[in-house]
Amino acid sequence: MPWRDFQDLAVGALLDARALARFARCLDALADLVGDNALLAVVQVHGAGAEGILALTVDELLFAAEHDADITGEPLADVRTCFVNPDSRTEIVMTLNDGSVLEFDLRGSPEDAHWFASSIWSSALPPPPAAAPAPSPVRSRLTELKELHDSGLITSEDYELRRRAILEEL
Repeated sequence: MPWRDFQDLAVGALLDARALARFARCLDALADLVGDNALLAVVQVHGAGAEGILALTVDELLFAAEHDADITGEPLADVRTCFVNPDSRTEIVMTLNDGSVLEFDLRGSPEDAHWFASSIWSSALPPPPAAAPAPSPVRSRLTELKELHDSGLITSEDYELRRRAILEEL
């Protein structure tokens, strides 16, 4: 992905011409790492004592520092909580499963910070369990028929006759 395409994924007014020039090394490094897909959003942040770019992919949160373009990452599966600090309104705070805490001050509006934090959190959540398949109508009818027979409400002869009729419908 050419780093100029990151502008389409920017949260708020992050990647104006000045920011593109300032963070060109970070964006190049992220583009090389991420490739053509998987990137959901990017924001300019101050975190870990450095200015840089925070990128959200489908399975990881990546930080590229401005001056050295080294990239560090955390798998989204390791994010236990993610929220915006109510005192600063633009600081994103994440607690990881190992108990460590990451804090990034987003260079944008409080709305941008809330959107980005909720994007991280919703990406970190496991997918909902698949719904159990509904029982087939034939199976339900056969089960009900068997229960009627077992409880003595219909005879064995009637049970066999109705069971065959249900099976013939298949």
